[in-house]
Amino acid sequence: MANVNACVFDGNLVHSPAKGTTDKGPTCKFSFGNNVGYGDNQKTQYINVSVWGKLGENCLKYLVHGQHVTVTGEVFLRRYEKKDGSLGASLDLNARDVHFGAKPKAGEQKQETSPPPPPSDDDIPF
Repeated sequence: MANVNACVFDGNLVHSPAKGTTDKGPTCKFSFGNNVGYGDNQKTQYINVSVWGKLGENCLKYLVHGQHVTVTGEVFLRRYEKKDGSLGASLDLNARDVHFGAKPKAGEQKQETSPPPPPSDDDIPF
């Protein structure tokens, strides 16, 4: 029996997508916030996403800060060493599908949130 690693998350982009590069070629990278819990226990988790190929090109071209997205893909916990020497971790998603939701209306642009910055490729020890 094959193992399955497929997750679906939705939320709003915390910044516009950026073009990145990996050893697998060009990629689109973005982060979005996903609210969990309710009431006084509600928290936001930030998820870093990498998208390749034509879908990545479309994400770069059409996604904007504050836009709602639903992303399906493989999730993994990435551990890395921060510049100060301490250990860090981030929840990352290799996207297989990205559903483009509603864009923020003019004048309703959400205030830029400040998730922990995603590690640069230089911060990752592998």
